[in-house]
Amino acid sequence: MGQSNLDKHGQPNEAVFHFSNNAIKAVNTLYGLCMGVLADGKVNDREVLFLDTWLKDNLAYIDSYPLNLVAERLQDILSDGVISQQEKDDLYAMLGQLIGGTMDESGAVGGQSTQLPIDSVDCIEFQDRVFCFTGKFIRGQRSVCEELVVNLGACISKNVVKKLDYLIIGELASRDWVAASHGRKIEKALFYRQHGSSVQILSEQDWVRFL
Repeated sequence: MGQSNLDKHGQPNEAVFHFSNNAIKAVNTLYGLCMGVLADGKVNDREVLFLDTWLKDNLAYIDSYPLNLVAERLQDILSDGVISQQEKDDLYAMLGQLIGGTMDESGAVGGQSTQLPIDSVDCIEFQDRVFCFTGKFIRGQRSVCEELVVNLGACISKNVVKKLDYLIIGELASRDWVAASHGRKIEKALFYRQHGSSVQILSEQDWVRFL
């Protein structure tokens, strides 16, 4: 897909949005499946095979985060035809990170996700760059964060657009990101990046380091 998938305003057309919405549904379904797998504190062979079958039934969305990560891990596990206990333990730990904490760690499944698709950068440019903020920020209200970068010469976009340079994710907005509005902004930023945009997705912690 390329420029033909964007309308005159630089936004994804209706067909692309339909695909994106279905991809988000697939991501949310996977999130629920992971919660079920982790609920008893372990991963068994049947659950490994079930996740693999489900992902193969949803190949249209396999490039969407985090389907791609889980699919890659399952491919590694099943490549030799043997599912070892170590592989199941590693998968359990990975799924726990993706959804924000295992039962053993928090007493409940779901928490602060540590596996957001965050970029690592050595510097941030502010002058004439376009920033979008999403989620809740430790630094303060979103308007306060926006004012900080505007004072450094940046511009603010309330929505994720193709010309966006930085999408900043609030540290308090990590929980269940795929189901929330900030999760949709991340999904949209990833879509633009797949089609030529240079947008970078940064955590609040990294952004604050460069103020």
